[in-house]
Amino acid sequence: MSKRKIFPYSKKIVTTVSLQYLDEAKDLHMSLDSYIHWLKERAKYFTAYDRVYWSWLEMENEPQQGNAEQNATIKESR
Repeated sequence: MSKRKIFPYSKKIVTTVSLQYLDEAKDLHMSLDSYIHWLKERAKYFTAYDRVYWSWLEMENEPQQGNAEQNATIKESR
């Protein structure tokens, strides 16, 4: 089996892109996750994982179903 020639800067490019994302996120005063989400929104590109994650976040942020009095006190405390 012959060795495939690898572009000598391929590993450095990956590192540079990740550092670029970190730097751009810092410039925009965002976390890296927020910045990547913002980029995906601008590009209108979302994966199935993104949709699952957002539905999980919505579930976490909704008040739990149950006693109406408990839900009312939760809303008042916010």
